[in-house]
Amino acid sequence: STLIGLLVGLFTFGSIDIWGTGEISEYIALIDTTSTPLWILSLLTFLAVGIPFFVLFILGMKMLISNLRSIGTTAKVVLFALWIVSLIGLGILGLRQATAQAYDGESITESILPIGPGETLQVAMRADSKYEYEVHHQGDFTLKYTDGDEPVLYSNDVRLIVRSTNDSVGKIIVEKSAQGKSFKEAKQRAEGIEYQFNFSNNTLLLDGFFISDVKNKYRDQEVEVVLYLPIGSYLIAEENTYSFHQNSSRYNDILDNGDEGKRLLILPNDVRCIDCVEDTIIELEGTSYDGDSMETENWEENVNRRLNPSKKPQGVTRFETDSISNDSLSN
Repeated sequence: STLIGLLVGLFTFGSIDIWGTGEISEYIALIDTTSTPLWILSLLTFLAVGIPFFVLFILGMKMLISNLRSIGTTAKVVLFALWIVSLIGLGILGLRQATAQAYDGESITESILPIGPGETLQVAMRADSKYEYEVHHQGDFTLKYTDGDEPVLYSNDVRLIVRSTNDSVGKIIVEKSAQGKSFKEAKQRAEGIEYQFNFSNNTLLLDGFFISDVKNKYRDQEVEVVLYLPIGSYLIAEENTYSFHQNSSRYNDILDNGDEGKRLLILPNDVRCIDCVEDTIIELEGTSYDGDSMETENWEENVNRRLNPSKKPQGVTRFETDSISNDSLSN
């Protein structure tokens, strides 16, 4: 069964380059760094795997047929030599493939995000309809075609991270990374990643994908977008950002899954939902304040009150919600 499977693979998969090119060969070309013809790679694999199974087949036949003739010393020596050569060939190709991803390179750009304390930033991911209508975070890649039918490497491996900053305005850092056989090659490949974003009217639209020229090949390219928002500003992350910020604790991401669609107050290394009743309704001197009250000129005082809830501000009679009237809740 193994020998038959190898033969079928040799004359189908391995003959793609001979009988014609197709999308599967383009995918393989994106991964392969050795530029070895597929039929040679298939032949080496056939010899390296097939010869041991052929020997097992012969030994099994001898167990069933006692007077089975030997294949001869010459054939044994030839098979052994071919097996050694195929192992050496695959080893060399494997080392060349591994060294092509030995180094990591980055390309980092930083831009000012004109969002200050008391202002609200809306963040959403966007797609390009010529590639796909919706975007979701995935770590793999695929081949897409431009309007001019040119192939491009397409990936949704985009990570979104939100952090707080003490600066008066926000900033956005886009880090593109890739691998290569040297630092220089890895950096050049990272710089070849095409990624865009747009900021307008306090709305930030981030591409949920990136593309790269197929000549750069696939070398674990990925994009990391880090948003630094000032303490006291607000964030509303749209629902389609959910899969892009599923980050572990090592990323220090203050935006948690489940916070999408909520209005979040940026605190030092944390956020506070001001759309949630238990977090936003505070009774001060008989007057109820909800999240909208945070948009006053005294936003700094309100932030300090939230950062230090144990320190009762002047005029606070109680910090309870169960005694708030229904009229207050309706507000």
